[in-house]
Amino acid sequence: ALWDMTGVQWGDDSMNATTTIGNATISGLTKYNFTSSGNSGANNWGGTDFSGNTEDIAISAPVKYAYFTVTSASSFSISSLEATIRITKVGPTKTSIQYSVDGGAYAQAAAIEFERPDKTTTFPKETVNLTGVSALQNIAAGKTVTIRLVPVATEGTTTGNWYLNGTEALAIKG
Repeated sequence: ALWDMTGVQWGDDSMNATTTIGNATISGLTKYNFTSSGNSGANNWGGTDFSGNTEDIAISAPVKYAYFTVTSASSFSISSLEATIRITKVGPTKTSIQYSVDGGAYAQAAAIEFERPDKTTTFPKETVNLTGVSALQNIAAGKTVTIRLVPVATEGTTTGNWYLNGTEALAIKG
């Protein structure tokens, strides 16, 4: 599935994928508790002020996150996640990638981390290999996987913006 943010400013609370995967049902990419203010610029889907998402609660009880679900009529695997992330100079430099299978507890699959930029920066697309996450391989037909992206305040107060950006803002592959 692929989400293209061309022409988006902040983005709707739920964005449908622009391209989907075979016989999988993909929910809209949904914002949970996001806030926005000011001008996000073009081609950006996201929010502002992630200071409540401290490292110690990022998995157990994040305050703000984005998520989508994948359900397939046949057995499936999720092999990778790709994200093009843009942050302001005081935005969150870490994005925790988490998953839940059929409503079970969330676990961290991986994280994308960047050095603190000195200005608003769109980082090159990051590809996260998920083939080593056994719970995301050979998932039985009819099971639902929820993928959650949590911008993490690793440096205390992170009041800046976090976005998924551009034509290939977010993708999952199986």
